[in-house]
Amino acid sequence: MSGYRRIKSSQARPGDAFFGNWTDLLVGMWSGLNLRADTWTLAASDGLVLRAFQDVDIAVRHRESFALGQNAPAAPE
Repeated sequence: MSGYRRIKSSQARPGDAFFGNWTDLLVGMWSGLNLRADTWTLAASDGLVLRAFQDVDIAVRHRESFALGQNAPAAPE
């Protein structure tokens, strides 16, 4: 993309492209990372499920710093 770094993610819909000044995206993390051991889910096989929780807020400093490009869906034939 014209020399800009790009990252692919499965979190966006196919055909969507986000472009922006990512230093204008503010991410606030509240408290620490909370880890919990779940011994019940896989108890029959003596397994362990580790669950992680993090409280995060996201804000945009300048809305005009970001753009979303979307491919139009293909017309049915």
